[in-house]
Amino acid sequence: MGDEDDVLRRFAGDLRRLRAKAGQPSYRELGARAHVSASALSAAAGGQKLPSLAITLAYVRACDGDAGEWEQRWHEVAADIARQKEPEPPDPDARAPYVGLSAFQERDADLFFGRQDLVDKLSKRVRAHRLVAVVGASGAGKSSLLRAGLLPQLRAGESVVITMTPGQHPVEECAIQFAAPLGAGPAMLAGELAEGPRGLHRLVRQALSNRPDDAEVIIVVDQFEEVFTLCRDQRERSRFIESLVTAAAEENSRVRIVLGIRADFYGRCSRYPELVEVLQNHQVVVGPMSGQELRDAITKPATRVGCSVESALQATLCTHADGETGVLPLLSHALRETWLRRRGNSLSLAGFQAAGGIDGALRQTAEAVYDSFEPRQQQVAAALFLRLTALGEGTEDTKRRVTRAELDSQDADLALVLERLAAARLLTLDRDTVEIAHEALIGSWPRLREWLTEDREALHLHRRLTEAAADWDSHERDPGLLYRGARLSAWERRPDTVLNDREQAFLEAGRAGARREQAAARRRRNVLVMSLSCALVVVSLLAGLAVVQAGRVAAERDLAEHRRQVATARAELARQPELGLSLAMKAFDTSPSAEAAAVLRQAVADSRGRVGLDTGQGDLSGLDVSASGAKLASAGFDGTVRIWDRDGDVLGRKPTVLTTGGPVAGVDFSPDDRLLATVGSDGAATVWDVGSGARQRTFPGHTGNVNAVAFGPSGQLATGGDDGTVRLWAPAATAPRVLTVPGRVLSLAFDPSGQRLAVGGDDRVIRVWPVATTAGPEVLTGHTHHVKALAFSHDGQLASAGRDGSLRVWQLGGEGPPTVFDSQTSELTSVAFGPDGRSIVTGGGDGALRLWDTTARTDPFVLRGHEGGVAGVRFAPDGTRLISAGVDGTLRVWDPAGGEVLALPDGHWGPAMDTAVTPDEKTVVSGGYDGTVRVWRTASDEAPTVLRGGPATVLGVAVSADGRRAAALAEDWVIRVWDTGSGRVLFSQPSSPDALGVALSPDGLLVSGSGPDGFPRLWRVGESTRPTVLRGHRHFVRRTAFSADGRRLVSASDDGTLRVWDTRTGALRRVLDADRSMRNAEFSRDGTRIVAGAQDGTVLLWDAARPPVVLRGHEGEVWDVAYSPDGRWVASTGSDKTVRFWPVGAGQAPVVMRWSGPMAPSVTYGRDAQRLVSAHADGVTRLWTCEPCAPIERVRALAGERTERGFMG
Repeated sequence: MGDEDDVLRRFAGDLRRLRAKAGQPSYRELGARAHVSASALSAAAGGQKLPSLAITLAYVRACDGDAGEWEQRWHEVAADIARQKEPEPPDPDARAPYVGLSAFQERDADLFFGRQDLVDKLSKRVRAHRLVAVVGASGAGKSSLLRAGLLPQLRAGESVVITMTPGQHPVEECAIQFAAPLGAGPAMLAGELAEGPRGLHRLVRQALSNRPDDAEVIIVVDQFEEVFTLCRDQRERSRFIESLVTAAAEENSRVRIVLGIRADFYGRCSRYPELVEVLQNHQVVVGPMSGQELRDAITKPATRVGCSVESALQATLCTHADGETGVLPLLSHALRETWLRRRGNSLSLAGFQAAGGIDGALRQTAEAVYDSFEPRQQQVAAALFLRLTALGEGTEDTKRRVTRAELDSQDADLALVLERLAAARLLTLDRDTVEIAHEALIGSWPRLREWLTEDREALHLHRRLTEAAADWDSHERDPGLLYRGARLSAWERRPDTVLNDREQAFLEAGRAGARREQAAARRRRNVLVMSLSCALVVVSLLAGLAVVQAGRVAAERDLAEHRRQVATARAELARQPELGLSLAMKAFDTSPSAEAAAVLRQAVADSRGRVGLDTGQGDLSGLDVSASGAKLASAGFDGTVRIWDRDGDVLGRKPTVLTTGGPVAGVDFSPDDRLLATVGSDGAATVWDVGSGARQRTFPGHTGNVNAVAFGPSGQLATGGDDGTVRLWAPAATAPRVLTVPGRVLSLAFDPSGQRLAVGGDDRVIRVWPVATTAGPEVLTGHTHHVKALAFSHDGQLASAGRDGSLRVWQLGGEGPPTVFDSQTSELTSVAFGPDGRSIVTGGGDGALRLWDTTARTDPFVLRGHEGGVAGVRFAPDGTRLISAGVDGTLRVWDPAGGEVLALPDGHWGPAMDTAVTPDEKTVVSGGYDGTVRVWRTASDEAPTVLRGGPATVLGVAVSADGRRAAALAEDWVIRVWDTGSGRVLFSQPSSPDALGVALSPDGLLVSGSGPDGFPRLWRVGESTRPTVLRGHRHFVRRTAFSADGRRLVSASDDGTLRVWDTRTGALRRVLDADRSMRNAEFSRDGTRIVAGAQDGTVLLWDAARPPVVLRGHEGEVWDVAYSPDGRWVASTGSDKTVRFWPVGAGQAPVVMRWSGPMAPSVTYGRDAQRLVSAHADGVTRLWTCEPCAPIERVRALAGERTERGFMG
């Protein structure tokens, strides 16, 4: 008897013993229990052949055995039998008809079956539209559809086909892919792409310059979700997306773009308005295969290589996979493993079951490879898989492509692990990168899932270390980027973490730095001790010297302590701004040094809190603000509600206290401010008189807790609770209308008309009911956890926030999917719209308020101060303040703008692009996306004068010193000058295409334009003579600016220089070498200095003939720069959404103002060093005050006012 017979005999004997243990039931009885024929069960225990897995498990269950244990046992036996049969080894050169976990590539197109209808549909869609999205679940087959289905059809003719995945740096990756067709270096192309959204459009036209007119560039961006999972730079992500959309939307576009998007990143994509249209109207959804498509995908690849698939295996596979969305990688892997176990040319059911089946084949392969490793190799493999996984934030974990440089290429064990995992097709290797073959492995291999869930915080910590070490390495190992303090000590507690060479070097360099600092401190102490000892020995001779030495030591000690105070204050600003402000005041009061003054200014800039009040209620559970803003109501778990008087930033000392008798869950003021409704654990709503505090009426009916309450505009009252009902009471009604939902009701909101009521709860669904009819609700789905808060805007938009950490903004009536904003926190607890209808504030379980601009795709502005979660948040009616309640028992009033801001009325429709102001601040000019130039007289309340030259976007504006003339450059590439009083056009001349800026001399007689040919031009307004062409630059001139006396013009260019010209003669006066691409420049008011902003985020200051002072701080391009009138400050604004105020000549850190609203591409000074004018992406031009830029005495007084919280008497 052979080995195979022995294995079968033992297995059958164990089955018989299991039957005996169950009481020896007859096979007829077992068959009745298992719904399987008695003869099949008898044969299973006969030992002649291995029964199928299904028969084995039916036998085991009928005998009350452990099905899981016997399933594992069956797989072991099947594997043993497969090994013992020792078939002839497959032809090593034979081509496998299935690709396993990997996606089908173009070279596999002849094996790609089952998707022909979808390929045809996608091809037609791509030919009809220039930007198409292919959306599907992970494992649905998107990559295979694109690469093996679509690409072969697109390669016909002279078109250029580019396939890419975004990776960590999508702009750089795009440049690499364009390098071959253009024959240019990737670095140069990346620079062109970074210049603006039209950079990709220009590359496309270059790539087609020598091809027929009907040729096009086809860009397939596979795994588009990598722009969220791998690209950590928000600016690069936005720039990449904007470049794709702009290239497809250009009137003379010759590109077609296809995006492959994983379905669970649909919401992240919808945060980008330019992607919404393609997601709504130009998408192709990749769903499950039909039965026939599955059979084709299973059988036809085998037929193509001369093999067949048993009918029983076909039926089993179709049954398992029919209707499943993410099963294709598992199916393909199981088929490949079955093909490797084929008998002759046939793929059998037995071979499939021996491979582990659809659900077990991948697990079995991974475990087999892992078990083949030595213990250290297993440790290396575990660390490798963790490094190759991107941790999901509100989405599933995904694969992470890493460079070979991130791995220890000299480690022999790592090399072996990579080789074996790649041979098993679990990893994909190329020359520079390593990645998991498919995300199906992450979800299907229990061991990997266990590794990922063991200590997730440690994985996040390691990922941050990886990024920090890479940043340090890329900056020539700058010691300033090393870990110190708590971040370094955190790694002393994790000695077992597997680190790569770079990470180890980074930590060791940090430890060495710490050791040097400690040694220096010891030496200072030793010197001090020795000095004192010597002083005692020779006290009679060196008494005077000892006194001097002691004084010096004391001074050094005081200086060190002072610097420590300053450093501590600055560190706390990022975590606890209020504490940072207090520490900054203490440091300044101790010694008003330049460093202390700088941190005090920054603390005042960062301090947005205006009131912090301990309510005395313990944990708060809710908040509301009356319609007039004069009353606040705070709800507590202590069973009280307190009504506070509010006058601006001051709260009354003596609130009205309402006692409810149990924990309060919610409060809401009536629209007329006279009533307040409260709900809690007693199953009812209570309405109180706000003025007297008297209980007016109780609305009973709920069973259990009532969680939400809302007044409607017409006096209706709605309540919702744990019993799954909403009770809607009309004014003076004696009985409510009852609405039912599956699950608990957690949130309610009426729309502004009172005609609709939105309801959210723990079933993750929002229902919007019509109030006046009995029609059913509009159902909104998308949240993946409880919907905790709802709010309507004045124009009927609905905002929802929930425990999934997402904010969603809905346009009701079936007008497309919501816009989704990811808070990057685990839970949002409250939400409110601002009066402008575009600002939203959310409160989170992490204690932070986040202020969102719903028309932009930027990260939210974050306010921190509460210790614990936020229980409620509201805007003040005028929108200038936020009020929040915290679980920490405090009420807080916030100033999100950080100072006095005046929004000029009647702004642009669409973004404001540029602004200019006269030195006396009496006239402000702005140009916008709507094609208009608007002129405000600030001493008047009248609407602005609107100047029009054409429909094209206005890119730049300028104004004469007296405000009588305004100039503008529009995207029709025409420069115009108007008389601002009459609106008459005084001058109109074509500029060069793609020009960006315009400048007007202070007397209004000269106008200058810039452009891509490198030659600034000067015209005399009112004269028809040809312009003076200023020759010298070798590349694109971005901006020009006149000196205050109009005699000089400075130009900023991509060639890395500024040039100063004589405006009377056109002669070149001076060349300023910046050694970087320059974006803008401006003279100081006295004309002695020049400030300029660069593409690399630096600001440069020139004074006389000395080299420039280089100021670093912006993360991204500098959009605009300006000198203050007194020359003591320079302001700069950039793509990092900050305005930075640099003290000139002081060598101090800048004051950084972070915008809480839409970005400001342009900023300029008004009448003094505190007054500024800025143009914003929401179309509004704003006049505002930089409070931290005031004289330091005033800044100190402001700090004191903000820490001494005032109350009404």
